[in-house]
Amino acid sequence: MSGNNTSTISITRTSQVANHFRSIAIYLDGRQVGSVKNGKTIQVSVSPGTHEFVAGIAWCKSKPLRLRIGADQAAELTCGSYASGWKLLLTPILIFTPQAYLYLRPIGGST
Repeated sequence: MSGNNTSTISITRTSQVANHFRSIAIYLDGRQVGSVKNGKTIQVSVSPGTHEFVAGIAWCKSKPLRLRIGADQAAELTCGSYASGWKLLLTPILIFTPQAYLYLRPIGGST
């Protein structure tokens, strides 16, 4: 980091068949700050403190992820759809449960 009192959050989207051609929007504290394509990574600069992140596609959104980050720190998140592998068969059910369709979590952790 450059010492400018900001932090960087990297958000990587898992490469999946579900929503392959659609981007997942990333919201920071209720405001869209970018979108991530299938298998890609974006970076978001944030001020130090506690922030709420949400991933969204159409009317489906992930559960909110609260993340506390200090100055000049970096964090890595991953996002994607729970509809992968055999769970693709559950897509008609999952899309009617908006917070059960997408996930957003720290890499190596769970929410």
